[in-house]
Amino acid sequence: MPLGICVVLPVSIVWLIISNRKFAAEKRAQILLAAIEKNPEMDMEVFAQALVPKQKPLRERLVSRIFTCTLIGTALSLLGGLGMVASIAALLYSINLDSLRDGFFVMTMAFLPVFALGMGLLRAARQAKKDLAHLED
Repeated sequence: MPLGICVVLPVSIVWLIISNRKFAAEKRAQILLAAIEKNPEMDMEVFAQALVPKQKPLRERLVSRIFTCTLIGTALSLLGGLGMVASIAALLYSINLDSLRDGFFVMTMAFLPVFALGMGLLRAARQAKKDLAHLED
């Protein structure tokens, strides 16, 4: 299982990204060739630049990443926090039931990394906001 997560998953993600970019470039080339066949007098540089997707400015991309990081961090923090609170409440409720006690403890510890990951993302988003404000100065 760790081999699949640590090796196969990143390799397949990289392969998907590369194949998607390759497909987009081939599609643009086909469109350009079709336009040349239909109208050879057309200005191809202007047409080719119109086909290339325009990138957002760096500041706008950074702001959207900060927003995404904040959103995911908040969701994970809430999920982890509420899961830990619910597990602790269930653990306290079942204090006399020894058979369930270990299960609730494991559930509490399972929510701890989710909570920590959410808090880490929120901290990273906060630091990125500060860095972005210093970049503008």
